[in-house]
Amino acid sequence: MRILITSAKEACSFELAFLLNEHQLFFGEENIPNHKFPVVESLSFAHELLSFCLDFEIEKVFPARAGELSSLMPAKILFKEFGIEIIAPDILSDFVYDTNSYQVNNFNELSGQLISLGYPNQQFAIAQANMLGDFLVINDEKKDFKGLWSKLREVSFVQIGKLFNQSDFVPLMIYPISGSLQVLNVLFENDELSISQNINLELYDSIFSLLKSHKSKGFYQVFLNGKKILRVKNVAY
Repeated sequence: MRILITSAKEACSFELAFLLNEHQLFFGEENIPNHKFPVVESLSFAHELLSFCLDFEIEKVFPARAGELSSLMPAKILFKEFGIEIIAPDILSDFVYDTNSYQVNNFNELSGQLISLGYPNQQFAIAQANMLGDFLVINDEKKDFKGLWSKLREVSFVQIGKLFNQSDFVPLMIYPISGSLQVLNVLFENDELSISQNINLELYDSIFSLLKSHKSKGFYQVFLNGKKILRVKNVAY
């Protein structure tokens, strides 16, 4: 089967390629003579991508770049008419999942909510409410901003003030946690769950049941705190 992964630049794309290694894979942004891969910002992105898929006889498409789902989900029926399946959920709300979290809409709410929830005796992580980026763990021993919003980094309470006490505050989610965080990239399709990492059966069953109950389909990031699932999102959100 010919499968398109829309980006070769995302780290998660390599894990997805590993899980799909029995198929013939194509990647967006590769240098293919006489073919320019469409940019996600294009107003005609879906139609440009359909043309690309027809040229290369693609049968399945895995969106991997942030922002692609909003353009591709309304076009799933169009792609299907040409024998091409977009591997993504059918309903927007089905690729976002949160539990035990608190949304704050400005810096005063952020600092006040943290204190009311038990800071500094309770450990917390924060994430953008728009589901973009990863988590930040609040750690008062952290002294720099390297790798912010990437790979589960850390930030101190003092640094939070420097970063988020701004007029353009983006709503955040606060998560009470205990210990370290972990992120898994998982493929769920045809009621089958594939993960490149080894995890215990209990956690596997929890992730499987959650995605199955939402009738989800696609490549997801699962954010964990121990055995607790904090957030699940499609990688292309």
